[in-house]
Amino acid sequence: MKIRWLFGLLVLLALLTVVLAACGDNKTGLSFKNETECGTATVTITEQNTDTITVLTVETGKKVEAELSSNVAYNYTVTYPRLEGGDQCDPQEIETILESGQMIHVTLESVPEDNTN
Repeated sequence: MKIRWLFGLLVLLALLTVVLAACGDNKTGLSFKNETECGTATVTITEQNTDTITVLTVETGKKVEAELSSNVAYNYTVTYPRLEGGDQCDPQEIETILESGQMIHVTLESVPEDNTN
């Protein structure tokens, strides 16, 4: 009797784990965190099928997310302001396709130039 009760409890716990996992945060999208020394980043996300454009502003030290559709190709371009006397970051363009429930976390970082020449 005790073994049957323990088995039932284990099955109940396993089902509860599956239900809780299914209720989890299954967002699909891109997340950007700006850790550069180049100022506020502008991220332009273009859905390739429809040319729908989403523009995000990511201040230095902040994080911004965009929820997007799954199984769709996106281009995203990251640009920075031109700061006089400050670091200059080059624009970057990336293409990606997101699977359902996939959140890609992008950390924007400054990479110092190699001035050893």
